[in-house]
Amino acid sequence: MSERREATRRRVFIGGRIVHSCILSDTNCILRNLSPAGARVVVSGTIPLPDRFAIVVDSRGTTRAVETVWRSGDEMGVRFVSEAHEREGVGMLEDSLRQSRAELARLRARIAEIELQARPAEWALH
Repeated sequence: MSERREATRRRVFIGGRIVHSCILSDTNCILRNLSPAGARVVVSGTIPLPDRFAIVVDSRGTTRAVETVWRSGDEMGVRFVSEAHEREGVGMLEDSLRQSRAELARLRARIAEIELQARPAEWALH
């Protein structure tokens, strides 16, 4: 098989998260090979992912917008996209954060409602 990569990748084992506004929760991943141009990423199972998303590596404080080049089972090759698309990745993260905060607020309100319903009548404030 001929090598089609633009840059040589080095072996790594780095934990990360896949983030996109259409994904309800972050998806854990492991970066296995890394180059300035892209990475080989392993995700658990064959969960559906959009063609473009962001990969967050908290241990390095980095977020990169990527696009899928290939996928086979639980592995995929991704290409890092341009700075303009990287801003899109940050926008995806911001959208995801807003959605998570809204969901958290809804869940807290529901918990408070359930707790109120579970109280005996004599405990209710008058």
